[in-house]
Amino acid sequence: MKATFPVGVQPGTKLVQLSYEGGGVWLLWIHHDRLMQHGTYLKLYSDGAIERITVSLDGTEDIVKVR
Repeated sequence: MKATFPVGVQPGTKLVQLSYEGGGVWLLWIHHDRLMQHGTYLKLYSDGAIERITVSLDGTEDIVKVR
């Protein structure tokens, strides 16, 4: 049996897309542009780690370790 971890997402946040990247990594998009190149997503790891990543228009990424 695996332990589960709650993912704290602000109430009212629209969860746009969930995709599996392989290797136990999931991307949970919470905001993006039409082409899904820029925006914010949560990167969920199989070990319970979570990062919030925001990709700016200039291509830079702001990464915040959530858990």
